[in-house]
Amino acid sequence: MNRMQLFLSAVGICLVPSIGSAALVAALDFTNSGSAWTVEQIDTNGNNNLADELPLTFELGGDPTNVGIANATGSGQYRLLQQVFAPSGYTMSNISLTAKGSGYSSQVALGRVGFDTTPINIPLQADYGVDAGEIPNGSVNIDKDILLSAGANPEYTGITSIYVSVEIAKYYVWYDNNIRNIQIHADLTPVPEPSSFTLVGLGGLALLRRSRRVQ
Repeated sequence: MNRMQLFLSAVGICLVPSIGSAALVAALDFTNSGSAWTVEQIDTNGNNNLADELPLTFELGGDPTNVGIANATGSGQYRLLQQVFAPSGYTMSNISLTAKGSGYSSQVALGRVGFDTTPINIPLQADYGVDAGEIPNGSVNIDKDILLSAGANPEYTGITSIYVSVEIAKYYVWYDNNIRNIQIHADLTPVPEPSSFTLVGLGGLALLRRSRRVQ
């Protein structure tokens, strides 16, 4: 074994491997009137009177993970944003988002969700986003399964947070539209402590010195 191989062996011994299988990083909810989210209300009527818009319902149907606009005549549009962090001391890779959504592509009743590395609160402008009404198998989708995955995208490898966005909109149609049960999964890798790098250096030097004496 040459000196470089000895040094690399020391590095391999000191560095901690990543957690192989995807872990649940966050299960998002809309409790406490959605206090964990930044909420933007859009003026759909153009009259600068947000009071006449349909209200956004947190915990729709009694489900703490559900947000949407209940059946009613009228219009309303809302955009929500939340930053989701990796557990302390870890980075995330192979990030994915799962959820269920309802939306209607043939009429304006939108349930959208997405994620990005930057605070974009419009899901379809995010790197990964979808409209539940546009998921295949029909223009009327109720509680459809949603899966968004960054895979091996290097911009989403070894990061500590992402931004999750939700958009709910209804324009004079009598339909529920919602997003619920948002979960974030990722492979987690421990962040090496500064002392780990010191150990790597000292371990490598010790092995190199030992190899010199043996030679």
